[in-house]
Amino acid sequence: FQCFGNRSHRFMGNQQKRNIDSLRKITRVGIFMMLMFIGLHPQAWAQKTSAAILVELNTEIDYHQTRIDKFDKKEDLKVLLTGEERTAEATKTYLFLPDQIQLNVRMDQVENDIQKAKMLRKLIELMTGITEENYLRYNGYSRFFEAIVKVQTEGQTELLMPYMSNHLEEMLRVVPFFENRKVAPLFFKEAAERAPRLLMQAYKEFEYQTYAKDILARAIHLDPDYVKNYLGTYSSLYFYVKSSSLPIVKTIKDIFIAKGSASNAFVLSHAIAAGKISINKAHDLAIDDAAFFKYLLQYRITGDAAGLFSIDHAMEHLALKWVRKFNELHDETRQEVRFAAATGKSSEVLYAMMVYTEDEIFTSTFLGLFKQMMKQNGKMSAYEFLNGVQWIHFRDFLKMCAGYGVLPELLGSMTELEKKMLLTKLLNGIENDPELIRQCAAIADIYASLPDSKDKKNLNASMQHIVGNLNIAGKNIPALQLLYELIQAEEDTSIQSWSDEYHSLSNNLFFRDGWCIQQHFFYNDPDGISSFQSFIASFNTKFWLVESFKLYVKISSKTGKKVVLYANRPESEYVGQDAIRAIFVKTGMWPDIVVHRGHSFYVQTSLESVMPGTQLVFLGSCGGYQNVRQALQFASNAFIISTRQVGSARINDELLYTMNEWIRTGRNLNWTILWNLMDTKLSTNTKMKTRFTEYVAPNQNLGALYLRRYNQLY
Repeated sequence: FQCFGNRSHRFMGNQQKRNIDSLRKITRVGIFMMLMFIGLHPQAWAQKTSAAILVELNTEIDYHQTRIDKFDKKEDLKVLLTGEERTAEATKTYLFLPDQIQLNVRMDQVENDIQKAKMLRKLIELMTGITEENYLRYNGYSRFFEAIVKVQTEGQTELLMPYMSNHLEEMLRVVPFFENRKVAPLFFKEAAERAPRLLMQAYKEFEYQTYAKDILARAIHLDPDYVKNYLGTYSSLYFYVKSSSLPIVKTIKDIFIAKGSASNAFVLSHAIAAGKISINKAHDLAIDDAAFFKYLLQYRITGDAAGLFSIDHAMEHLALKWVRKFNELHDETRQEVRFAAATGKSSEVLYAMMVYTEDEIFTSTFLGLFKQMMKQNGKMSAYEFLNGVQWIHFRDFLKMCAGYGVLPELLGSMTELEKKMLLTKLLNGIENDPELIRQCAAIADIYASLPDSKDKKNLNASMQHIVGNLNIAGKNIPALQLLYELIQAEEDTSIQSWSDEYHSLSNNLFFRDGWCIQQHFFYNDPDGISSFQSFIASFNTKFWLVESFKLYVKISSKTGKKVVLYANRPESEYVGQDAIRAIFVKTGMWPDIVVHRGHSFYVQTSLESVMPGTQLVFLGSCGGYQNVRQALQFASNAFIISTRQVGSARINDELLYTMNEWIRTGRNLNWTILWNLMDTKLSTNTKMKTRFTEYVAPNQNLGALYLRRYNQLY
């Protein structure tokens, strides 16, 4: 009755008021009769209403499909992108897969209409996020739609669970499609163990299930600090907290009452619950970064620390504060000045600074801290040291040492027996690691960097033993099986190695649209400015045309195949990069090659240009797990070039120019031949030749190859 409210009523004449009063009486009678009908025939009304709702929801999905279909300015049941293959994949993602999902929902004989409506609303939520700005990256959505179809069509729990486990993030975004299935409790239990924060975010989707509270309780036990984000809100998770009598939840409530939701005392919820520290002391301790970090590290080393996800997140946050300062001082030649904040820190603290900052730490920062740590350890072997820190994230540390070229030095401090025990330790219990895929990729990198063939054989023997025992126990774990196949292929000469299988990149793949388009990213710092100048100078030859614009430079081939490179001016930085992207939007042609020329804190910007059709990504020294994983999520078939240490502008220029000459002249990029040629070109400069050994060819980047193959298979 809002339209007939009192405010408007005051300004009406008597007849108008009488008409409205009559209308109100009629309306009241109508509502009364409708309520009587609902009371007498609730099922018939509910069926009619739910059927109408399903029609409306399906119509809204159809609307979104039509909206997306028109992004190419033509409604023709086709999402047109450059290249037939990309057009087919985008059309399947945005038009055919949603149709299949709708049909499967309609044909479902088990779920009721209320649950079906919930499913369709989730599909609408996903499709609403598809815009003209992001639809080109169709694989970002296909993974969710394909996950939905999988749970709709796979009836056997034992076959569905491995798929769901391998696609945990996607599954937690499409909960309505499987929450009533027998597989749901098993999946959510694993999700709570592996990703408690994502589980808590998804809790509202399945809160009314009988198994929900037990699952949530486990997630809270593992990551109590994250709960503070929901305290005092109208969320389903907060309502659970209010009603729960679990000891850890009671402690969380006590901290909230005493210190509010902003306190970092929540990180130590288990220690507080166990009486090891008071709320007040935990709150005050967390204010001092250095003292808090030291306390958390010692608490972590004890081995009986609970709430490890909260502790690790807090330690990562604190470690990044120091490491970012060290990164900012990368131009400071005086090491005692650059690493002044690390002075007096124990080798255990230095280790934690490195191991908790893999995705942001600069090569020079890692090497500086590593050198200081090894110096403090003195004659203590690295094996003894790692044992002393209770092997905290040691696989990540070994992978970083491999990536930054210091693994031989680390292993050199160990006896032969210690090295053998370390390689065995590397695989022990790995099947239970919540980040199994990450750890398998790390082991692939470690294996590739082992300097001694005997060490590689020992790791292979340990791998055979672990996988053999798991197979005997009836546990076929795809991620581990794939790692085993990789190492076996590298060790057994009768099997084609992955290095050989991925030995080259076909020239034709760069020209599926007739052009090879590239984007080279430069950033506004001294390194970026000098690198840009030398890069442009390297193309001042008779085969290339260099055109200068205000915000960027365009380099085009004069003869041979059509190759175009765009490079933003460093001083223009993001504005220049946006101007180049505007060209891509206008032409519909996106980069086949993306080259990142900058420090790690810039890499996310560079990765935004990686599209499903991108064939090659140059990451330099930013080839950490998260960056490689993200690049391969955007372009599942891309090859990755990375360096173990800071790259050289001269080597980068020579490598990129040689690659582009091969591309221009129609030559395949054979990585072994290309690397041998570069080695020859640099042979007269001992320093450059040595530095080039730190460049990892795509077919030798076993961690990236592992992730690439895993994404393709699972």
